[in-house]
Amino acid sequence: MFQLTLDEFDNLKSQFATSSWGGRRTLPYAFTEHGILMLSSVLNSKIAIQVNIHTVRVFVKILKMIQEGNSFVSKIQSLELKIGDHERRIKLILEYVKKFESDKHIESECSKRGRFGFKQGDA
Repeated sequence: MFQLTLDEFDNLKSQFATSSWGGRRTLPYAFTEHGILMLSSVLNSKIAIQVNIHTVRVFVKILKMIQEGNSFVSKIQSLELKIGDHERRIKLILEYVKKFESDKHIESECSKRGRFGFKQGDA
């Protein structure tokens, strides 16, 4: 268990509706996840056991969400790298196609012209 700092308490107050009258004169205390588990495992009532089970399930879900979030981020980064590499390769392919078309056009123009240079039979 630990006491919240003034900044933590102000942040907590801004997230929840509080009454405009009265209020706390001291900073509140809070339990860590381990503190809650220890407290609920020491108490031996049906409610304490249910709270303990529920708390463990919540923390497992939170950890799973965090791990899936990290996995999701790494997948997105991997996709970005692949897309960047694909984009580079597509640009290279387009350059080759343009060069091929240009060479084909030049070849076509050359074939339309008549022969030039030394012609056999000219004398």
